[in-house]
Amino acid sequence: MRQPEWAGGQGLMGGSNRKRTRGRRSARVAVEGLEGRALLSTITEYPTVSTHAGPQAETVGVDGNIYFAEYNKGAIGVLNTTTGATSEVTIPTTGAKPFGITTGPGGLIYFTEPTLSAIGVYNPANDTFHQFSTVTSAAQPQLITLGSDGNIYFTEVQANKIGEFNVSTSTLSEIPVLTSGAQPYGITSGPDGNIYFTEESGNNIGEYNLTSHVVTETPVPTASSQPLQITTGPDGNIWFTEYNVGQIGEYNLTSHAVTSYPTGAAPSSPTGITSGPDGLIYFTDEAANTLSTIDPTTHATTSLPIPSANSQSYGILTAPDGNVYFTESSASNIGKLALSTNLVFTTEPVATVTAGTFLTVTVKDEYATGVVDAAFSGNVAMALASNPAGGVLTGTLTEAASLGVATFPDLLVTKAGSGYVLGASATGFASILSSGFAVTPAAASQLVVVSEPPSSMLVGSTFGVAAAVVDPYGNIETSYSGNVALSFGVNPSGATLAGTTTVAVGGGYAQFPGLSIATPGTGYVLDAIAPGLTAGATSPFTVVAPPPPPPVVLSEQLLFTRRFNKKGKPIGKPIFVGYQFNYSTTMFAPSAGSPGNYQVDSIQIKKVHRQIVRILHPVAFSVNYVAQTNSVQILLRGRPPFPKGGQITLVAAPPTGIESAAAVFLDGNNEGVAGDNGVFQIGPHSRYIN
Repeated sequence: MRQPEWAGGQGLMGGSNRKRTRGRRSARVAVEGLEGRALLSTITEYPTVSTHAGPQAETVGVDGNIYFAEYNKGAIGVLNTTTGATSEVTIPTTGAKPFGITTGPGGLIYFTEPTLSAIGVYNPANDTFHQFSTVTSAAQPQLITLGSDGNIYFTEVQANKIGEFNVSTSTLSEIPVLTSGAQPYGITSGPDGNIYFTEESGNNIGEYNLTSHVVTETPVPTASSQPLQITTGPDGNIWFTEYNVGQIGEYNLTSHAVTSYPTGAAPSSPTGITSGPDGLIYFTDEAANTLSTIDPTTHATTSLPIPSANSQSYGILTAPDGNVYFTESSASNIGKLALSTNLVFTTEPVATVTAGTFLTVTVKDEYATGVVDAAFSGNVAMALASNPAGGVLTGTLTEAASLGVATFPDLLVTKAGSGYVLGASATGFASILSSGFAVTPAAASQLVVVSEPPSSMLVGSTFGVAAAVVDPYGNIETSYSGNVALSFGVNPSGATLAGTTTVAVGGGYAQFPGLSIATPGTGYVLDAIAPGLTAGATSPFTVVAPPPPPPVVLSEQLLFTRRFNKKGKPIGKPIFVGYQFNYSTTMFAPSAGSPGNYQVDSIQIKKVHRQIVRILHPVAFSVNYVAQTNSVQILLRGRPPFPKGGQITLVAAPPTGIESAAAVFLDGNNEGVAGDNGVFQIGPHSRYIN
């Protein structure tokens, strides 16, 4: 999605008071590991530039650094994840107190300003700010997230709504929450592309469907749990903190059930929550002053003390560097949890290898000091961790370590491609990744057809065929030069292949566009042939004569009946009984006369959520197909219920739709496409149909 026009230029709020300074000295504390053998977990604290900045929510910028909202300072803080240095950029607007924060398209930083009821936008590229007021005054926007549609969504705790910032148009809109006084708070984009949010007072988990624009709510079983922040877990479900009762909640996207799990601490007031890099869910606990985890499968919890007392931990996220970062509002720190591993590649795969050539790598188990753990003799498993080309790793994939070192002498990848990465794992250890390597094709050996003719085509229609020059493993040999000829391998009707049938290979491919066959036949096969290469053949295909045109509705009309006296003369006014559709050709009676291929609906107008909604209501009818006139009569039962009009749908979709006697499905729209339904509008009080 494009950036708004103001994103790259001078800020509407100017460029003053944007001073970056170095932060205070960091503190590091080593604590026993959360899980696994020989792991050491380290919490490092990085003080904000201002001593009472009050950092709240945080986000990862496109540069990999941590951006956080400094509520007390009225600034956006930045932690450089490489150097550990902190800086801050003051928001020029008087009274600005940023709270929620997220990264949007184009690397822009979006944040909420609850006291001003506004959404701020910060451009790190040029240090400019912009501000947009919420639709509802005094809405008090809280947390904020990037939606799957590229727009920004945020909670409005006082307006009781979900706000939306359209990135393309720079306009704001609102979606009401169902429960009155629910106070929506936390918000996230779910794995299904919908927006999920917590209702702090409503005690619900809300969902806003970005496709149907419908809001639904699911109650949290524990009363007054005060759900706060929310995230997508590594299991694909929605997880959230229950601040008031010391629990972590899970909303299952399949069963739509909410389950809560105790944090295991007392007292406990969990606040922030995020998915960790190791498959665990990490959360901050304000009352316990801990950084904790919960296993999404076993629901076991572990905790690490935060070095600063009464830190009032709040926001938390996992950064691209694999570390977990969290804010300490009272201590004015940014905390980082680093998880070190013990497996190390000592021999990396070569940078480039030919398909069919073995790779040799070694992996060792070492302490944090780099000394090999010679006592380790467990099994180490090897797999493809990054597989952009879809290759398969073969060879001996599990080796026992000897004196702490496992050697893999016969690994093989035969699919050409770049960006392959090996992953090594062992019980009790974190997995590790190798450097990247590329696999190049072996020598060319054969031709394969990579673009087939249609399985069935009309006489004289044009089609294309493409053949590739490949090595024994199916890799494209781009360096091959020469000609490839195309001819009939099987020619059941003695046809002639029209078009260019000999072409030069370019980039490993021989392209044959604009081919045609003028003779019907079944089982045609084309062969691609070149000197020194095994020939390639197409799949069998059929050439057929053109089918008859699809039937259409020639006309539609209102249908009336008359009453007659004993002398056969009409009496009274014509009586409206239904509608008649006249087809262009003889129809297949079982389909044209089937009530299941027609639908009659009346239109009802209702007001839903203050909006006028057009609702279709089914109407009872019967069907009479008249073969002599190729017409069908839709006969209504009772008084016609069309005060607001209605519609009739003629179902033409295969395999059971309306079709002609020649087995061609109806073109309901009269656009030359068989199988398209036809929809006809009924005027108010059945005055007309068209």
